[in-house]
Amino acid sequence: KQSIEFAMDVISRTNRIDELERAYRKKHIERLNSGSCDAKTGIVYGDMIDNLKRMGNYAVNIAETVIIRLSNK
Repeated sequence: KQSIEFAMDVISRTNRIDELERAYRKKHIERLNSGSCDAKTGIVYGDMIDNLKRMGNYAVNIAETVIIRLSNK
């Protein structure tokens, strides 16, 4: 869907992604410290959070490109 409004909505969600990442990492560290999560599982969990964050960044890059292209028409 190529619309400036949709692209702006994607960009506006990045703050929420950042908040969720911080909250998930904090809770994860608490689980590691309490012993309810082991280190091997923790590595996979951390990688998943990193990959989700990266996907959010890719979505923002695409949205910014859509905005630029549609603004130049």
